[in-house]
Amino acid sequence: MFAASCLMATALGASLSGGAPAAAQTAAEPLSKTCRVTRADDVELQKIEPFKVFDNRVPKRDMVVKDGDTLTVGNQTLKFHQLPGHTPGVLMTEGILVYDGGTPYKAVVPAGAAGGPGLAGAEQGVKNANKLAAIQGVQVNLQIHSWAEPTGYPGGGVLERAVLLKNRKSGDPHPFVDPATWNQRAKAAQEDAAKTLAAERTKAAAAK
Repeated sequence: MFAASCLMATALGASLSGGAPAAAQTAAEPLSKTCRVTRADDVELQKIEPFKVFDNRVPKRDMVVKDGDTLTVGNQTLKFHQLPGHTPGVLMTEGILVYDGGTPYKAVVPAGAAGGPGLAGAEQGVKNANKLAAIQGVQVNLQIHSWAEPTGYPGGGVLERAVLLKNRKSGDPHPFVDPATWNQRAKAAQEDAAKTLAAERTKAAAAK
């Protein structure tokens, strides 16, 4: 998650102050020179055969966190939020400042708000969506995929916005600075989660 934020900050043409404490890589674990932050839930999940990568080696982790934990990097303090669903330990990161020239913007590395299958998953989805929407002042979404369901991220995903950035003229707004779309997506996530929960409650009641 933290690695993704650093990568996207570079694409933004921005800078993150400080550096994460990344351990030296060895020949036994040649994945990448990044600081890996994960939840304990996903540490266990990665040990399951289908999730192992690179010759069945489990990815190394530098920091295991719980919901609400923080990591200070230079003059920034990142805060991690757990949004279980896609995997049990899905994390969202806030507290990131990125810069366009000398202008700072508040950025997040998001996580999908879907809570998982069934009634319990739908209930978790509502909690996730509300937690995501409660993060105020987001100006830059450091998207973790180049697409967004169901029809793409409004205004373009990573690849589309990168083209706009490449062709940006002096005085044009930065294509990755888009608080309106973030707020729109956060509200839509809440609405979708509520609809999913209502449908799951109906199915559960019919099954009794």
